[in-house]
Amino acid sequence: MDIVTHGMMGVIVASPFMPSYPIAASCFMMGSVLPDLDALSRVLGRRAFLKSHQTYTHAIPIILLMGGVCWAGFRWTGIRAPFAPAALVLGMLFHVALDVTNTYGITLFAPFSGRRFCLEWVFFIDAFVLAATLPTAVWVG
Repeated sequence: MDIVTHGMMGVIVASPFMPSYPIAASCFMMGSVLPDLDALSRVLGRRAFLKSHQTYTHAIPIILLMGGVCWAGFRWTGIRAPFAPAALVLGMLFHVALDVTNTYGITLFAPFSGRRFCLEWVFFIDAFVLAATLPTAVWVG
């Protein structure tokens, strides 16, 4: 699934919470695309990308660590956003749940295990997700 689809899905899910919890909704949207930062490994070549794609940034221990970093950041800056760290974690888990449907698989427990998990439903479900997302985005808008 590509980053645009992840971003659109994050916006759709977070949009009802934007008026009441704007920081948390923004953190959810950011979390829905954050795991794909591993795509930056493309600058190191195709082999590096294939080796690192959907590994550490998609792993549950790293996601929980990111939630802790988010919590510490808000606490340190004094910004009051009680649901923001949880929303970031939920957004990242939402991303992982969508990516686990492909046949490439994700390493859920990196760095403790390199085993990839996948449901092997379809290789790319972007077309189906976009077909469902666009009417929903129009309806929400």
